[in-house]
Amino acid sequence: MMYRVQLTDEQREELKRRTHESGVKPRTRDRLEMVRLSNAGWSIPRIAPHLCVSESCVRRWIQRFLESASTHCRTAPMSVNRRL
Repeated sequence: MMYRVQLTDEQREELKRRTHESGVKPRTRDRLEMVRLSNAGWSIPRIAPHLCVSESCVRRWIQRFLESASTHCRTAPMSVNRRL
């Protein structure tokens, strides 16, 4: 299955703003970047090495973003049931 994010102009601006906020955790910043790059047309196999993560990690976070229909990629608590 191919995952592709399509953001509105407003969502792109929100993503950009959140990515550059002070205090954003590195892994949250990476998740926001995954969404931004997917929106820019990058494939999962291209995003993964760019961010030094696995393809399954990128796929999981893009899928969660798409399922939530939200621009908020919050850091998930470390638990068995990890959510966006």
